[in-house]
Amino acid sequence: MEEKSKMEQYKHHGRLSTKRENNENRKNKNQLFQKRNIILIIFAIIASALLFLVSKSFFFIALFLLINLVFGLIAGSIGFSSIGVEVVTFSTIMTGAAFGPGAGIFMGIAGRLIEAFSSKRIHSLVITLPLYAAVGFVAGILGGAGTNIVLLGIIISIVYVIIAGFSAALILGARPGKAVMFSLASGVLNVLFFISIAPAVFKLMI
Repeated sequence: MEEKSKMEQYKHHGRLSTKRENNENRKNKNQLFQKRNIILIIFAIIASALLFLVSKSFFFIALFLLINLVFGLIAGSIGFSSIGVEVVTFSTIMTGAAFGPGAGIFMGIAGRLIEAFSSKRIHSLVITLPLYAAVGFVAGILGGAGTNIVLLGIIISIVYVIIAGFSAALILGARPGKAVMFSLASGVLNVLFFISIAPAVFKLMI
């Protein structure tokens, strides 16, 4: 009996030590991942600053991509990405309106990919990638110097979230209530962006 109880104790201690090792490994991996993200962000900031010496358009495109990366990492870590909190729509419309359809399409696709993988929200890429390419193209066609960026941004944002919400429900099988809440949150956030900061930022971009 004593030998049996000792064996059980050894097994119990073995399981505890294995759990501790697994927890330590996860902690080390998370710390390494965070360090890599910090290094990547610092490198992107430096690259964005250097691009300003080359071209204003390159600078703002790099800056918006960096913002999408940081925003995606933060939103993904605290769960906000699943409720429609994103800056891809804003950055795509601003880039297209300022620098033309080609830049808008690039920002829509690249920004969504960066946001998707940084926030781990990749399941809807089949819908959002072509939609964001269309958003950038339309913003580029309708934008330019003298554009009412607030009105343009709000209209395109609302049209986008409506189409994206319906597509998510019909194609991906998302629950209608969740799709509506996601679209509503994204729409409200982008309206606030365009009312508050878009005019000043757009003046710097043009």
